[in-house]
Amino acid sequence: MKIDKSVFQSFLEAILLKGEHQNKECILSVNKEGLGAILLSADGTTAIKASLNVSLDKGSEEWGIDNLPLLVEAVKTFKEGELSVTKNKNKLAVSQGKQKATLILRDIEYIKNGIEEAKLNTLKTKEAVGFDLELPLIKEISSFLNSFKSKALRMEGEGSEFNIYIESNENSFEKSYDIGEGIVLPKFVVLVGSPFIDIINSVKSKINIKATTGKALECTVSNDNMTVEYFVATMRD
Repeated sequence: MKIDKSVFQSFLEAILLKGEHQNKECILSVNKEGLGAILLSADGTTAIKASLNVSLDKGSEEWGIDNLPLLVEAVKTFKEGELSVTKNKNKLAVSQGKQKATLILRDIEYIKNGIEEAKLNTLKTKEAVGFDLELPLIKEISSFLNSFKSKALRMEGEGSEFNIYIESNENSFEKSYDIGEGIVLPKFVVLVGSPFIDIINSVKSKINIKATTGKALECTVSNDNMTVEYFVATMRD
């Protein structure tokens, strides 16, 4: 498999997550449609479905990634440009010119953080209306959270308005946004914690949000190369 280094790194980082949510392992599905992964974060708060468009050399198989953080770090060591990624028995090799990293794979039977797609689909909500948080707005919200050193964010929406509320040590902050023409949000109130905050601190593009009171928050990051859906557990207010 030939793949651009930056594209592969971005895909792996999108499913890796951070801190207590970080995924130490995963199963990567390789088929005619490209690379895919469906998994549950280490702390059980975030389900992830990710797909990457890439041309493959052969048919379908599954790779049991034994050490996802190490794979990410290994990919980072390569220069920008095309990588060759191949599986040989129980090892995955990433190479470029005179550089090569070989990582042990694990039998997929022993990787336990997978989640069935049918179960993941039950987290989706039909009544939610999607709206985009553009990157400048994401960075602004992230800045507010960092300033107040808050671990939680309450979001409310109704009609064309989207509101955020931050509380920390009896201090509070709030701001309202107009989400633009043509979008009418059904009323919702959701409280999200560090899993969502980690996502907005790490993304490099806009996020499409679907929020329904009492249900998981749906966050989708997509570009020409990949689509990543996050289903983030909400907190009780």
